[in-house]
Amino acid sequence: MIEAKYTLSEETLLEGFELHFQYKRPFLKYYPYLGILVLLIAAVTFNRFDNKVFVPALLMGLMFLGTPFLVRFLNRKSIKRLPTLGHETFWQFDANNISATTQEGDFSQEWANMKDALITPHGVLIYQRNNIFYWLPKSAFASAADFQQVHRFIADSVPKHKVLEA
Repeated sequence: MIEAKYTLSEETLLEGFELHFQYKRPFLKYYPYLGILVLLIAAVTFNRFDNKVFVPALLMGLMFLGTPFLVRFLNRKSIKRLPTLGHETFWQFDANNISATTQEGDFSQEWANMKDALITPHGVLIYQRNNIFYWLPKSAFASAADFQQVHRFIADSVPKHKVLEA
């Protein structure tokens, strides 16, 4: 049985959200570049074509430019509303199950019922459903060997998983 524990903090969760968006929504990192390109198109079309291109291009450019900041803002806002924020979470892992204990209660589930997982050098994202994940930072584990053992449990039991190397 492998155990891990950590205090749920805003910084810890933001790290998990960043990895989630890199894994599940990789195109978001290109939005600012697309926004700059569309704003350049808006600048070139200013006072041309009766401004029928300028106004939509300006709005789209600002939208693409601002989307990553809006996503981060909304993530921070949702994190601050979590009842478990600032409280310790205890995790237990074995070859068949993953379980956790928080102030809100306990849960236990078989690895095979997890939809997806992302293994990184900094931690593990385990997806119960498409956009519902558990973030387990490497710092939560007592040793690197425990962290590696959880990697093996995931590789052996979670139907879909991806490993990111450093």
